[in-house]
Amino acid sequence: MVNKRKSKKIAEADGSRKRRTAARPLRRRIGVSVWRDTRIETCTSSPDDILERYRSRRLRWTLVASGYWRQGVYHSGYVSYYLARASKETWLLDCVERNADLDGVTEDDVEDGALNDDQLQAMWGMSLAEAQNAEYRRIVAMCSGAPARAKRSEVARRLYEAVRKAGGKSIEESDDKGILL
Repeated sequence: MVNKRKSKKIAEADGSRKRRTAARPLRRRIGVSVWRDTRIETCTSSPDDILERYRSRRLRWTLVASGYWRQGVYHSGYVSYYLARASKETWLLDCVERNADLDGVTEDDVEDGALNDDQLQAMWGMSLAEAQNAEYRRIVAMCSGAPARAKRSEVARRLYEAVRKAGGKSIEESDDKGILL
């Protein structure tokens, strides 16, 4: 019986199709990385428009995560991250920010002068509607050389983590929207 097992293993190792197809899932299970040739670029500080050259009108953006961020007492807001596939192996992560100080403020509050300093600064030179709708958009990460069959959620997670490590805005209070949450 021992001889039969050895001969069977040798026959399979010699190139039978059954042996080769069985090895592929094993490779994935033991953690051979298909991401090793992937390059991720981030841009989270000035000049922050370096990755904007990849923006195109034909891209379809998918919400990754959104919520409130805070970097100290006087520096906070609302941020949303969107993911788009620019080509077969290239992905982009877009950041859309807005000032959250004006959430819940009405025209009556403005007329009554019931705004605090942060709200007044957020409205500087704009009407309430313009200030509440003002957004700041920038591509903050680009991934090239990603596996062609990469899942959208995996790419989103990798790009979001790269942005966080590079000092980008980290969501502290999620609104439970997007593919990461």
